[in-house]
Amino acid sequence: MITSQGSDIQELQAENIVLKDRNHINEGRITRIEKEVADLREELLRTQQHSMKENIIFQNIPETPNENVYQLLNDLLVNRLRINNDDMMTITVLRAHRFGAKQGHFHRQIVAKINDEGRSVIFRHTRNLKGSNISVFTQLPRPLAERRKQLVPAFKEARASKVPTKWFGDKLQVGSKMMVVTPDKSADINIDAVHESRRIKVVRAPSVSEGGSGFQGCRVKVVNPDDVIPALYAIYRDLHVARATHNTYAYRIQSHDKMIEHYEDDNEHGAGSRIMEYLRANNVTNTLVCVSRWHGGSNLGPARFQVMIENVKSALAC
Repeated sequence: MITSQGSDIQELQAENIVLKDRNHINEGRITRIEKEVADLREELLRTQQHSMKENIIFQNIPETPNENVYQLLNDLLVNRLRINNDDMMTITVLRAHRFGAKQGHFHRQIVAKINDEGRSVIFRHTRNLKGSNISVFTQLPRPLAERRKQLVPAFKEARASKVPTKWFGDKLQVGSKMMVVTPDKSADINIDAVHESRRIKVVRAPSVSEGGSGFQGCRVKVVNPDDVIPALYAIYRDLHVARATHNTYAYRIQSHDKMIEHYEDDNEHGAGSRIMEYLRANNVTNTLVCVSRWHGGSNLGPARFQVMIENVKSALAC
């Protein structure tokens, strides 16, 4: 009877090993499929970006009933951008309209398709909008526009320091360096993120409590975009962290002459950008920092951001 039970246990153990191996294989396949889908999504975004390259967005132009959008644009170009008559003759507005559905007192953006020479003239004169709330920029697909938005603080900081800057779609050139915000999905589909995550060291700071909520910061070294997904797998191997209400993170990677940056709020709106601001202010590079929060007790309001930054500091100091 004892021998039979021992044999059964050995068979179960052997079967368990086989199942684990199959699970790892399936995890690897899922990871690769996710990356293939991400690559296709990125390719689609770039195709959309190319199709929008002739479109300019005009933001915060007051909207009135029965308005003539073409006349509004003409008035803006002449009176606000102060484009002279000769340059105005080079601008051809192929089409223009308000973007989206009317909502309350919100002024919808105007999107206009304009010829190449005309766009160059307009962007040369946007400096004349300084001090107003009117913005003029090239239209981008929404995900790329969100990436560009993350680089705006760096753009403003560079301009304030009188460092030459130039936008290339969702990329920002600051001096001789190109800053790029990348999606979290790696382009190399041959990497098994689950397998790679097992070699990654996660440095976790002590957890703290504030207003009934628990917080814990951690950091992982990342030296290229391929490290990001395995790093997140490594962080979430701790089931307590994986089950947190929010896992907010940000990373900065210095790759040759590019600074690659990204942050994720995980529904803790505004938290990821604050972590990114701290990493930038302290010149933290090649590092991913994550702050987990287990929500409970009272609503902390804006004070939660300071608590999270303290957890960032703690993780970086470990």
